[in-house]
Amino acid sequence: MVKFDPNMIYFCLIMKIAAGVATSYLETVLCQKKELVECQLDLDVYADRVSAIKAMVGTKVQIGEIT
Repeated sequence: MVKFDPNMIYFCLIMKIAAGVATSYLETVLCQKKELVECQLDLDVYADRVSAIKAMVGTKVQIGEIT
C-alpha cells in the first residue's frame, strides 16, 4: 500500500512547474541572444543550465512511502 503525502505532492508539482518556467525562460533568452551580434552573456552557460533543469525535471520522484 502506498501512502501519499499531500504536502510532498504539492511541493513536487510546484518544483516541476518552476523548472518548466525556468527552462522556457532560458530557452527564450538563448534564442534572443543568438540573434544579437554583441552578446555579453555566455550562451554556453545558459545552454548548460537548460540541460541541467531538463535533467532534473526528467528524473523520477517517488512520492509517499510503500508499506
